[in-house]
Amino acid sequence: MSKKILGEGIDVSYAQGRIDWAKLRGKIDFAIIRCAYRGATTGTIVEDPYFRDNIKGATENGIKVGVYFFTQAITEAEAVEEASTAVALVSGYKLHFPIF
Repeated sequence: MSKKILGEGIDVSYAQGRIDWAKLRGKIDFAIIRCAYRGATTGTIVEDPYFRDNIKGATENGIKVGVYFFTQAITEAEAVEEASTAVALVSGYKLHFPIF
């Protein structure tokens, strides 16, 4: 007998466009939401344009959430900057999973 640990989940970012989270209520157990990324050519950190809508929509519909930062850090300083940005972005939100 297998044990269902996490359930069904999705990974979302701006690429999925606007999501109707109410339609997903009861169909998925969790969402891992991209909060930001580091631009490959510019090296600047960019908040995912749908992050706030996604985390708000998921949590308002009872879907457990975690977040990820799409990293392109090549130095320790960049990694620290990315981690600090992710922590700042999730401030005020209840996460059920870690920041990835």
